[in-house]
Amino acid sequence: MAERYGHHPALALWHVSNELGCHNGRSYGERDASGFRTWLRSRYGDLDALNSAWGTDFWSQRYSAWEEVQPPRVAPSFVNPTQQLDFARFCSDALREQLRAETAVLRRHTPDVPVTTNFMVMGHFSLMDYATWTGDLDLVSNDHYMQATDPDAHIELAFCADHVRGLAGRQPWMLMEASTSAVSWQSVNAAKPVHQLRRNSLTQVARGADAVLYFQWRAARAGAEKYHSAMLPHAGTDSELWEAVVGLGGDLQRIAEVTGSTVSSPVALVLDYEAWWGAELDAHPSDQLSYRRTAERWYRALWEANVGVDVVPRGTDLTGYRMVLAPMLYLVTDADVAALEGAASGGAHVLVTYFSGVVDEHDHVRLGGYPGAFTELLGVRADEFRPLLPEQTVHVAGDLLGEATGTSWSEPVAATDAEVLARYTDGPSAGYAAVTRAERGEGGAWYVSTELDLDAVRAVVAAVCDAAGVGPAVTASPGVEVVVRHGDGADYVFAMNHTDAEGTVEAGGHDLLTGSDHAGSTTVPAHDVVVLRR
Repeated sequence: MAERYGHHPALALWHVSNELGCHNGRSYGERDASGFRTWLRSRYGDLDALNSAWGTDFWSQRYSAWEEVQPPRVAPSFVNPTQQLDFARFCSDALREQLRAETAVLRRHTPDVPVTTNFMVMGHFSLMDYATWTGDLDLVSNDHYMQATDPDAHIELAFCADHVRGLAGRQPWMLMEASTSAVSWQSVNAAKPVHQLRRNSLTQVARGADAVLYFQWRAARAGAEKYHSAMLPHAGTDSELWEAVVGLGGDLQRIAEVTGSTVSSPVALVLDYEAWWGAELDAHPSDQLSYRRTAERWYRALWEANVGVDVVPRGTDLTGYRMVLAPMLYLVTDADVAALEGAASGGAHVLVTYFSGVVDEHDHVRLGGYPGAFTELLGVRADEFRPLLPEQTVHVAGDLLGEATGTSWSEPVAATDAEVLARYTDGPSAGYAAVTRAERGEGGAWYVSTELDLDAVRAVVAAVCDAAGVGPAVTASPGVEVVVRHGDGADYVFAMNHTDAEGTVEAGGHDLLTGSDHAGSTTVPAHDVVVLRR
């Protein structure tokens, strides 16, 4: 393929494979077992190191020969947790090696043509550790499809776009796939209103995409995805959807000058795939926890306030961020702990939630009380977890929150040198701290030990933002989402109205979409978008 098409004048970019790991993210056959053992030899060197990392003395699991090691297949009881974690790592690395093998061929024949592959940062897809893949690509690209049943799908879209930008090192990226209307794999494949097609696409651009592509060009007449929407639908060019696609093409041409501009955010939210895998392993204090759901709850409060967030991998340089969120960062290395401590001492306000800092990279519990690695940073300590039953709710009160509720989790948190901002008033941790704050250097460290209700999350986020001196770059009426891209000599204010009523954004400039000029406040019609150059 590279030999045949490598010098074609239309070739601009190689797209390698398609959604690696989407349908084969885990495989447990004999060849996989052999590959797993090879990977483990490389990681640990010898069986003594593997046995130590996996804690195999427990349940008499100790290995005496490499051939005894298998993937975490079906077992009569719980499978070794570190074995599960390492197998997840191996599977991600194996698919990355497939990516590397294909890119090596292309770069040998066409060294000047960039290469990408499409990630799947969307919904609750977590099988690949994309942070380890980005160094093999010239451009990060992503596929994103929305769940029709989710009333807050536009917030999930923003979260994913901010995460792709974080994976891309806060540089522009490509939206490789989205749907113009309905997909073909949900229980009910609802059609998108055409205004949603436009608004979703321009939101991706607002949050860093420099290209917008779709699956697919022409709707298929046959096959498993024949009812999946396309740019050219079954109805042909005499259709509302076709007209909307053409209209979006015109919009993208009109805003083309934003290409190359970047988004600068004052807040970092640390999202890590190994922590995600680890937090949701079996044989834990509760199987009711959701890593992604918790991260999105804290993100949502910032999205509603139009405060910019970079959703970044663990290990990202946190210098310059005024606020750092670490929701359910279950698995951390010593370097990760030092990074958060350094951020706080350097002036950032760091917020950590429950079930964080609990284990090291081998899924070994960090001894001395919870939250493990973060007890010193946060100035708190709990001697056990007290998770809540599925229908159980606890009440929390304090000057910061007033009256609030918590679900899923609680801890008997005692402050060592932190200030208690709210306490449990009932439940298994009654009387203990639910929300705390500790002064650290020029910044601060906050801890939340339960799954607070959304109003309480908003109150905590507002308090942390106030302490950190963080606010929206541009204000707008409720329901109007605002993002600013920064270019050479100009800023671009994107305002997306998600409501049924007219809204406003407190910014003026030249609207690239309509050609009109605005001074001060600008009206954003219902379901519409404005892009202001200023």
